[in-house]
Amino acid sequence: MAADRIATHTGATIKITGRGGISLIYDSALTNWRVYGFADENASWNSIGNTGTNPATHFIGTTDNQGFINKKSLSFMKPTAYLLNTSRGGLINEKDLAKYLNEGKIAGAGLDVLSVEPPNKTNPLLTAKNCVITPHIAWSSLESRQKLLADLVENIKAFQAGKPKNVVS
Repeated sequence: MAADRIATHTGATIKITGRGGISLIYDSALTNWRVYGFADENASWNSIGNTGTNPATHFIGTTDNQGFINKKSLSFMKPTAYLLNTSRGGLINEKDLAKYLNEGKIAGAGLDVLSVEPPNKTNPLLTAKNCVITPHIAWSSLESRQKLLADLVENIKAFQAGKPKNVVS
């Protein structure tokens, strides 16, 4: 898929799930979305998936959260919801997600990561209904690249003025 075909969904509602600063980073990048709220993996998935929003995962991958999104957690999502995962593929039980997609129990999934990359030919998500998989380029819409460059220019100007922004130490 060409980067210029990746759409920005202005006005959509999203529920950010993640841990601490990981989630908060995405809040600043989602200026055209209605951000419903934040939760970490200790929150009830019912409070995340059953809000009619589109849950987006932004967790670090750990042994504790492997398969965190499974048939139980997917059962709380409304049939109109889309699951977005741009963090770690291992968070999702791929067989369970494929089953929910193929049975129309959720509207779709947008995945920028899978449990094994490149995916095995037998990965059930490759043939699942309404599943879009990107090779770690979900960030690359024209709007995102324009914002990235504008932020870069602002960071350089702030640094030159002696007031650095977005410092990582």
